[in-house]
Amino acid sequence: DPRGGPAKNALLRQVQILRQHLALTYQRYLDPHDKRTSRKFRLLLQGEQVEAWDPFVPEESHLVASDKVTVELDTKRVGTFTVRAYVLPRKEEFADRELAEIARIGNLYQGVYVYRENRLIYGPDWLGMFTKEPHSSLLRVEFSFDHSLDEAFHVDIKKSEIILNQDLYLWLDDFLKPARREADARYRQGQ
Repeated sequence: DPRGGPAKNALLRQVQILRQHLALTYQRYLDPHDKRTSRKFRLLLQGEQVEAWDPFVPEESHLVASDKVTVELDTKRVGTFTVRAYVLPRKEEFADRELAEIARIGNLYQGVYVYRENRLIYGPDWLGMFTKEPHSSLLRVEFSFDHSLDEAFHVDIKKSEIILNQDLYLWLDDFLKPARREADARYRQGQ
């Protein structure tokens, strides 16, 4: 019965999944306090405002590595990208339980979050560098760039994925080593 309880519950679950997706994908545009975007907008889903979800929980996490890298393109143009690695607290270390719930600590949300023009286009994922495992569950990495690096990162037509060349892959692997050690140590402190 499409009007029965199970069908309604299934639809509500799908709406919740969509709400979480929009809150993450457009987080920088939905957050009125985020200074990276000058344009802000409100997004309504079934008449309810979608609230931004920041996976890095900056008020609770530690920024353990940050770099702004300039890339010279074949066409003699220059582009830049930013990488920031955050280590989140263990659940019991958050200021309150509700904030720990909002942070969504776990394997599903660890990895690199790739932003193009301040919109999440890919992630969280380790971009083929590592596998998701519990000891890295506190590590989240922001990788941000603008359209000038689309060709360098092989951004697909849907603007939904990037491919790292070998040099960038090796650089990012080296960049993340200390952050991975820090996240692993913090995770193990509670055991």
